[in-house]
Amino acid sequence: MRALVIYESIFGNTQAVAEAIAAGLGEGLGEGAEVECVEVGAAPEGVEAGREIIVVGGPTHAWSMSRAGTRAGAREQAKERGQAAVSRGVGVREWLARLSKRSERGYAATFDTALRPRAWFPVGSAAQAAGRALEDRRYRLLVEPEHFFVNGIDGPLEDGEVARARAWGAALVARRRASATVPRRPRRRPGERVGEIVANLVGLIVINLYALWLPFTFGVVTDDFADVVPALSAFALLTIVDHVVALAVGTPRAGLVADVLAAALAIAGTAVVLRVFPFDFGAIGLPWIALIAHGVLIFALVVGCIRLVADLLRFGFHEARALADG
Repeated sequence: MRALVIYESIFGNTQAVAEAIAAGLGEGLGEGAEVECVEVGAAPEGVEAGREIIVVGGPTHAWSMSRAGTRAGAREQAKERGQAAVSRGVGVREWLARLSKRSERGYAATFDTALRPRAWFPVGSAAQAAGRALEDRRYRLLVEPEHFFVNGIDGPLEDGEVARARAWGAALVARRRASATVPRRPRRRPGERVGEIVANLVGLIVINLYALWLPFTFGVVTDDFADVVPALSAFALLTIVDHVVALAVGTPRAGLVADVLAAALAIAGTAVVLRVFPFDFGAIGLPWIALIAHGVLIFALVVGCIRLVADLLRFGFHEARALADG
């Protein structure tokens, strides 16, 4: 059995983890195994046939895999500390973008290095993003994306992380021999959830400041709008908490549950507005627009219900697959 570990590293922490994983793979594969550990800048354009396991890892930068800009900033930090950056060219993101889609299923695992999350504050995950990229290229993930923690931006690794990486590498072999995999990643990316959080936060502020802007609507928005403010505020706040928890937990199950709850909250908010309908388009001499507005809200309800059913099905398929994989 042959394995390939590809890593991106600036300060050397991810390199140390990758080398430990490669050592663990070698132990698990046993005598005669071929395990190659390669810095991403020296990695081959593709993965040759016969590689039973491919492992890809890099540092988490700005919620996800590094970009040219974040790498440049990290290299500058390394230079200020008197260190030479390990990875001086492309990153894992660019390598994965060039990786061809396999004609048959392959087996892979992903990992990242990051600061340990504090309280509820999410830090994102390069491993999650790399996992989705590999799945798009017909790789099945042997395990959930793994995280190894550093004590600071430039390290060092927390105590015990190198040993844990070695054990994790050995465990990948057992998973491959059993052909055990995990369900496919949810398609919702961390950046999308951050966008939802920001949008709902802005909406929450605007809704609760309605007394300031209501006079400027020329009577189109009526005083009945006050009746929908408590419900819409609650739905927006719950949606924000929903996405923050999904980001903080970071598991596929948490993401799918968050999507179901967000869809249900969107339906509830639309239903409240449709029921109260705090608008009077007759105030501007265009009462017929009310029919269009009702139609738009009803259409939004239908789309929301379809989305909710789709999210429930995705969650059900995920749980069924997890149960089947043991």
